[in-house]
Amino acid sequence: MLQSFSLLISTLIVLTVVNAGYAQLQSHIVACYPFNGNSNDESGNGHDGLAFGAVLTSDRFGNPNSAYEFNGMSHYIGISQFGNITQSNEFSLSAWVQADQVKSQVIVMMDPDNISNRLLAAVHFSHNGTPFSFWDFGDILDDGRLAVGNTTFSNQWEHYVFTTGSNGMFIYKNGVLVNGTMNSDMLIDRSRNVLIGGGEDVGNVPFYFDGKLDDIVFFDKQLDLYEVNTLYQFGGLCNSVGVEESAAGEFTIYPTVAQSHINVIRGGAVRGPLSISITDVLGNTVVSEQPLQSASSEFRFDVSDLTSGIYLVNFRAGDTISSQRFIKN
Repeated sequence: MLQSFSLLISTLIVLTVVNAGYAQLQSHIVACYPFNGNSNDESGNGHDGLAFGAVLTSDRFGNPNSAYEFNGMSHYIGISQFGNITQSNEFSLSAWVQADQVKSQVIVMMDPDNISNRLLAAVHFSHNGTPFSFWDFGDILDDGRLAVGNTTFSNQWEHYVFTTGSNGMFIYKNGVLVNGTMNSDMLIDRSRNVLIGGGEDVGNVPFYFDGKLDDIVFFDKQLDLYEVNTLYQFGGLCNSVGVEESAAGEFTIYPTVAQSHINVIRGGAVRGPLSISITDVLGNTVVSEQPLQSASSEFRFDVSDLTSGIYLVNFRAGDTISSQRFIKN
């Protein structure tokens, strides 16, 4: 009884901390692009994007029409002037990225480009043949550039956060600080449009991204390491707070903070063949998709072999896929 009570208290503490962290992060979102079937801004601030060539594709969890794919030659998503999004020099950009190659490419930039007053975030960028990450905010010939050279290329989904403010400039990858500087600069001219997926630099050199992008979020604050980790582990800031609940009538998972097992209850509204898989936050499958007996309404899964972290249970019923998170202690 005492052990069960302790687990309950631990669960409540974890969920309270997660919800508090989410509320703090959400209060500073100025634009949010989950790419759930479109390029709209889901922050409620109306900075909707318009896709030029970029096409909807599957996200890191395999959900269809939930990310955008760019061809590396001309595709991009145009959104409003940066000055309409934020006037703050405390700024952070979060993005999930799956690059297809190392080339001259960016995730986000302002257009037209100006090296003395630039907004640009790039990963797997070929700089004189060497892969780099770049974070430009202000004058790149002064204090407005942070660069990381000799980066390792991966065509897997990766999470990046770029921050700038009074504490300096920082780049994080998958929740870990990659590089930072105590220096920072300011953006003066914000009357230029923001492009997701690239554009052309000041010399008309194409900087178009080749690969997939998802969950692009702009913040009017400089995120700290704790907030970056919350963002990396949980995501979903545009649409939910804390650990997600299944839609009514679909599925329920308990406990949402598990040590050895999770139980899945299927709602009465779900009919026909059903299969379930489990993925980590990077979209890697840790429990392969397996069919479930259609006559059953409750299923029990052993998760004791999983390492501590955040996981998603993915439910497939016909062509419909829905997901729910749980925490493995």
